[in-house]
Amino acid sequence: MLHHAPRPTEAVGRLAALVGPGARLVVLDYAAHEEEGMRAQGDVWLGFQPSELEGAMRDAGLEDVRSITLPSAFCGTGPDRHLRWLACVGRRAPNPGGPETIGSPQAE
Repeated sequence: MLHHAPRPTEAVGRLAALVGPGARLVVLDYAAHEEEGMRAQGDVWLGFQPSELEGAMRDAGLEDVRSITLPSAFCGTGPDRHLRWLACVGRRAPNPGGPETIGSPQAE
């Protein structure tokens, strides 16, 4: 969870480095909020704007980046249930002329 990371952009970069050609990275985290009480839960950041997560993914070399706000039904039942969540996904470019990731039509 990036909201616990001291350097979230760096964390996205390190995660993206693990993503193989043609594969995707999905990051789930809080949408930006002003709930200062969450700092007592160890939150360093009070969520993120979609543009922040998308920018971190693009800076990490991922493409086809997009984000959505999750419906409240998927936001859990814990102390953070009142917060909105974002899902951001980006794809590592496939190797030119190489197979896609396992499970894609080109790799089979």
